[in-house]
Amino acid sequence: MFFIMNEEEEDEEGDSHEEVTEGTVELKTLELTEDAAIELKTMTRFSSKGTMKLKGWIRQKEIVILIDSGATHNFIHQSLAVDLKLGMEQHTQFGYTIGNGTRCKGKGICRRVEVKLEEITIIADFLAVELDSIDAVLGMQWLDTTGTMKIHWPSLTMSFWNGGRQIILKGDPSLIRAECSLRTLEKTWQEDDQGFLLEWANMEVETEDTYKTDKKEKGDEADIPMIRFLLQQYTDIFTTPKGLPPKRDIDHRILTLPNQKPINLNQATVSDKFPILVIEELLDELYGAAVFSKLNLKSGYHQIRMKEEDIEKTTFRTHEGHYEFLVMPFGLTNAPATFQSLMNQVFKPFLRRCVLVFFDDILVYSSDISEHEKHLGMVFAVLRDNQLYANHKKCVFAHSRIQYLGHQISKAGVEADEDKIRSMVNWPRPSDVIELRGFLGLTGYYRRFVKGYSNIATPLTKLLQKNAFKWNEEAETAFVRLKVAMTTIPVLALPDWSLPFTIETDASGSGLGAVLSQRGHPIAFYSQKLSQRAQAKSIYERELMAVLLSVQRWRHYLLGRKFSILSDQKALKVQPQFQKWLTKLLGYDFEILYQPGLLNKAADALSRVEPKIELHEMRTSGIVDISVVCEEVDKDEELQKIVAKLKKEQEVGGKFEWENGRLLYKGRLVLPQTSSLIPRLLHTFHDSVLGGHSGFLRTYKRMSGELYWQGMKNDIKKYVD
Repeated sequence: MFFIMNEEEEDEEGDSHEEVTEGTVELKTLELTEDAAIELKTMTRFSSKGTMKLKGWIRQKEIVILIDSGATHNFIHQSLAVDLKLGMEQHTQFGYTIGNGTRCKGKGICRRVEVKLEEITIIADFLAVELDSIDAVLGMQWLDTTGTMKIHWPSLTMSFWNGGRQIILKGDPSLIRAECSLRTLEKTWQEDDQGFLLEWANMEVETEDTYKTDKKEKGDEADIPMIRFLLQQYTDIFTTPKGLPPKRDIDHRILTLPNQKPINLNQATVSDKFPILVIEELLDELYGAAVFSKLNLKSGYHQIRMKEEDIEKTTFRTHEGHYEFLVMPFGLTNAPATFQSLMNQVFKPFLRRCVLVFFDDILVYSSDISEHEKHLGMVFAVLRDNQLYANHKKCVFAHSRIQYLGHQISKAGVEADEDKIRSMVNWPRPSDVIELRGFLGLTGYYRRFVKGYSNIATPLTKLLQKNAFKWNEEAETAFVRLKVAMTTIPVLALPDWSLPFTIETDASGSGLGAVLSQRGHPIAFYSQKLSQRAQAKSIYERELMAVLLSVQRWRHYLLGRKFSILSDQKALKVQPQFQKWLTKLLGYDFEILYQPGLLNKAADALSRVEPKIELHEMRTSGIVDISVVCEEVDKDEELQKIVAKLKKEQEVGGKFEWENGRLLYKGRLVLPQTSSLIPRLLHTFHDSVLGGHSGFLRTYKRMSGELYWQGMKNDIKKYVD
């Protein structure tokens, strides 16, 4: 029995080759950053599953080519490279591993070898090695460039698209030598037959303890010298903290006396309203990152000591006497807020620059490995200085793709965790409301990935009403549709703040849908089920609701930037009864463009009412010129003092923030008290058609929702009066 090693890599999204001529594919220059791997059977005359042999040509010489999904790179027979004078770079040193774990030394690299197949020509780099009955191997280095590929191994056919045309490759069955089991071979043996031993190896079953020990000693970072060296410098932060309970092979619990529960501290505790971060907003900070590390603190809450005067408050009785918590226990009302506050405090200089922290999960992200080494060193130093300890078993270092907070993160974007998708697909049919809530809770966590989630889930959410649970055909259809939707969710791009945003909206009789995108790549989906009252509204109002709610949903992306809204409703016009909707969009710089339903791929395909009056485009100019605001803030001495403190990470009274070159107060755009824009703003929010000469309170609420300046309330009151 042989162990076959398949090494798969996640490449960056996008083409990894460029077309030279029609039917010709040129791969990027090969850079050996890791060991190559090739299956053992590839080195012999046998074929196996996941491989296909066919004929090809190099410099008009017919060769046998193996397409092998188990090979990490492209390989060519050394003797063939010499015979054809392919110009081997022998000074390039590399090693490769065959399926039985044997390490071999490569002979060199052949650059830009032109290989002709039946329907396509490939120009790529090949590693020169010793092969047997085949001349060349096309591995994952080439397979990854073909995009979506359909393969039918029984018929030895594979198809993919290249340059706008479909390429179909067919294997040659005459080149295959099938393998058979030893038992089958014994049945065909005759007394005079000769057998040859290809290779043998001692078998050693790897136990779970062996795997854990090896994993702890080597870790995923073992192949990166700079990361391994860094971990050796900070071994102390991965040791068991002094004072914490020792590791035990079995769980241990302390039994309290009957009817003697611990004091309910939560009822007597003043709740700390510390803001817990939104995961979606955290992940938006990762644009441009390509290398990731994840650290998990060991028993996070227990690394915080209780105040001396509060220890006695945690007392509880047992058969063996009284016990008290010396460290912060789980279950306290303010435990999550206290822990998150501590993490934010110690990592404040690095938050959203190279570090994300969500309770005890720390993510370090960088654009390249050298920068990542520096960032990891800074994080390790913070942990050491604050006597915080990490759990090495749960830490992952220097990966291009990583699992974090239920998402798979890479340079390509964000996608749902495969394990969670598998759980949703395998979820049994709910038999009661509790099981249905569990299913909708899990799928709802990933609703930003699913177009029209609320519309799909509506038949299921109806069953959550009191005494309404009765599984029917409609519920079964929605249950299956939701599972299918979860298996086809896309990779969501991370926002590039230098590019404009686009919102595509749509409305049906039962719900609203929208997608936020950049250059056609989705960043987030949004859907909202309509109430019975909202369902009775006209199509125009429902379309305006979709626009308004989607803009409010993604406000943190759009405020201060120009963006486009695409709608398939031609008659999206302003009428007096709809002015209340658009007044809520004052302060945003956007334009609404008509897009036919057939092209509106981001929103659900919904039936539309033919409008009588057509308006192909509507533009709304932003009433705040951001460049003017920035200039005026730069000239205001008081505001500049605040900006300077924010840039130095110093505490500033109030809720001021410095974000993307703008000064914000509680999320609102800050203007100088003497800004030249204030008179025009007052006129727009009060005197214009959209303002509708509203009273002081309504005008103030509209303006204070987006803007702020000192003395704003008094200025508005004087103007309205």
